[in-house]
Amino acid sequence: MGERQSNNPPTVHLPEGLDTALKGTLPCIVCGYDLKGLSVRGVCPECGTAVRAAILYQVDPEAEEFTPVRAPRATGLALVLWPAGALIVIAAGWAMRIADLTESGALSEFALGWGGVLTTVGLALSALGAIGLINPTRATRKWGVIAATIGTLCYIPIYIALHRVLLIDTRVIPYIEAGAVYERSLYRLVTNIALVGLLLGLRPNARELVRRSLALRTGRVDRQTLLAMVGAVLVAIAGDTMHIIAATTEDAMGELLFIAGTVLIAIASVFLTMGAISALIDGSRIRRAVIHPPKTIKELLGHEP
Repeated sequence: MGERQSNNPPTVHLPEGLDTALKGTLPCIVCGYDLKGLSVRGVCPECGTAVRAAILYQVDPEAEEFTPVRAPRATGLALVLWPAGALIVIAAGWAMRIADLTESGALSEFALGWGGVLTTVGLALSALGAIGLINPTRATRKWGVIAATIGTLCYIPIYIALHRVLLIDTRVIPYIEAGAVYERSLYRLVTNIALVGLLLGLRPNARELVRRSLALRTGRVDRQTLLAMVGAVLVAIAGDTMHIIAATTEDAMGELLFIAGTVLIAIASVFLTMGAISALIDGSRIRRAVIHPPKTIKELLGHEP
């Protein structure tokens, strides 16, 4: 959900001559033994791993710089609801496309019957999560609040346009039949443009929350950035634009544009799905960091080192 950072581990500087015992709980990074009470210059009595290694691995030297989250549990829930709701919408779309390709009557009936319901539920959950990300901390900048508010409002055109697309899908088989491709592509274009606004609007606040996760900030895990998801949506916009042009072109060029547009939309859909899954995984990680903030040197030593 944020930008990739350096893979270099954080550095914790211990003053010369410091022989303070740990006042807080700190598990050994090798065997899990609780190092509480040991000297910061000592070693784990179980496996011999240096205590400072555990400090370097698990203590966040920047933790004290973070402004407290207004409502940690609500914000943590929002970080999960936002991508989870999006995945529900994406899953509903994939179910309909799989039904079209397999020509399964039962699956098609189920997908069309529940597509609208799942889309509505997914968008509602995702929008609820987005609302929770509008002003998460006391230090959230004004422009971040404004951008996130505008991004959240983008759910309105997304909801309207997606349901128009679903209505058209009850009459034609998209990407296979060319009927109503012009109208459908226009609504998809509106959806994707609004989606770009949504992602860019929430990105500043999401990046700020990402900083609270030591694993994400130091590059210990891979993730799909929101900016990369915007790139995937732009590819889909190019595909929809080709479909619109193809609908007004009756020669072989129109058919070629339709096929090329379909390929671009399929590629974009795969990457957008991967991005949503990655955002859900990252959201879960950040949620833990928000609800249970990382340890600081002061917490471990019981005073300012």
